[in-house]
Order: sequence, then structure tokens, then C-alpha cells
Amino acid sequence: IVESQKRKTVVVVGGGPAGMQAALTASARGHGVEIMEQRNELGGPLIEAAIPPYKSELMRYVNYLRNRIERINIHVELGKRADIKKLNESNPDVVILATGSRPVIPDLIGINREKVFTASDILRHPEKCRQKVVVVGGGFIGCETAEFLAQRGKTVTIVEMLKRIANDIGSETRWVVLKRLGEAGAAIEADSTVVEISEEGVVAIKDGSKRLFPADTVIIAVGRRPDNELEKQVRRAFPQSYSIGDCVSVRRILEAVEQGYSSALKV
Repeated sequence: IVESQKRKTVVVVGGGPAGMQAALTASARGHGVEIMEQRNELGGPLIEAAIPPYKSELMRYVNYLRNRIERINIHVELGKRADIKKLNESNPDVVILATGSRPVIPDLIGINREKVFTASDILRHPEKCRQKVVVVGGGFIGCETAEFLAQRGKTVTIVEMLKRIANDIGSETRWVVLKRLGEAGAAIEADSTVVEISEEGVVAIKDGSKRLFPADTVIIAVGRRPDNELEKQVRRAFPQSYSIGDCVSVRRILEAVEQGYSSALKV
């Protein structure tokens, strides 16, 4: 990496894979770098992604990035949710937004019941999960979460509105995921549109009629959306700013890291 001719101060908002890579690259360019991360640890969504079966290797990558950041002494502010006031106080030359994404929460009757969680909630705190589980959403995240819980002895049903689950998983691995779900004992109810979360469970329309899928824990896994609420304010206040990773559009790890690297090369 070629060092910059002018040293700048850079604030990276978000300590996920894209943000960590951007910070490392900007530091290698000779800039002064600070990471603001709202969680109490670096890693972002990779922390949850490493929890399901066969994914633990991801934590090795997280720890690799963390160790590099610590070794070159990049300043990290944990437990600090950035806003425009905090950024103005830091007065950086450059802001790199790597704020990631948030779970999509559907507008359903009963969505605020105490037994309703996101997939991230349950992966980080599986002790909150009771015995009879319905996972709403049969994409990659829903399938991984269902398999994780089924392997822990929970009774799990995936309810998916499309005609089949795991549509966002490549054909080479989709059959492996389906096989593992079957072996773990997870039930699959496709072509079922959820309309309500009731006291008894999840109510869905299937084959033209209402069906109840009993549940004492309901997990929402219907996708994620960019967390870009800061973007407009940052662009107005800081002429040199970049948005990277999931806060632009939800993407895979490799793409997010590459974008973190390439954006920092522009600084």
C-alpha cells in the first residue's frame, strides 16, 4: 500500500468487517484513524454469523482483524453509537460509514410480543429460546438459525412464504443445507404467508386457509436492510465521506471487505 502524501484524520463508523478493513487500510496509508462502534466489541454481524453449525471458522477472521487493529494501535471507541454531534466533535477530515444493516421487522399483528426475537438475538442469547420454535423466513439466516436450534434439541418449524426455502443459497450448497435441516429434525412449511403472531403461535395462510403453527418462541428472519440513517447528514457535513458494506446494500463478507479496502485507498 502506497502511503498518502498528506496525513488525514479518519473516523470509521462501524466495526464490522468492512469498517475494520477500511480502518486498517487507511492506517497503512499513514492516516490517523478512529473506529466508533456501538457494540462493546468489534466484529459486527460476523459475531452472529460464526455461531451456527459449521461457521465457527469465521471467528478466526474476526480475531485476525481485531489483533491487527490492536497491534498497530488504531484508536477504538466501543459502546459508542455515532451521531452527527459526536462526529463534529471529532472533526475528522474523512468519514467512512460502515454502519451495516438491521433486521427487517414485518408489520404483523403480535410482532411486539415478548416471545418474538430476531435471529441475531437468539444466536447471541440462545438461553432466551424456549422449546417450541417457529422461524419466520426460510432464507440463509433462517435456515442457519433453525439448524442451530434444532441441534440444541428444540422443536423447530420454518415458515416461508415462497414455494421453497433457501432460495438465496447457491445450488452447490443448498442441498447440503436442506439435508442437514432434515437430519436435525426441522420441519419446513413453505408457501405459507404469516399474518399474525398469536398467544398460541404463528398464524399463516396456506392453501387458501388459516393454519396455526404452535410456538412459544418466534424468530424473525425475513432479511436485512441497510442502516444508512446517518448518510445524508454526514455527506452534508463532511465533503470527503464514503459509505461501504451493508449500509449501501446487504452483501457478502468478501464484497464488504473489498469495498472497505478500496474506499480507504481513496483517502
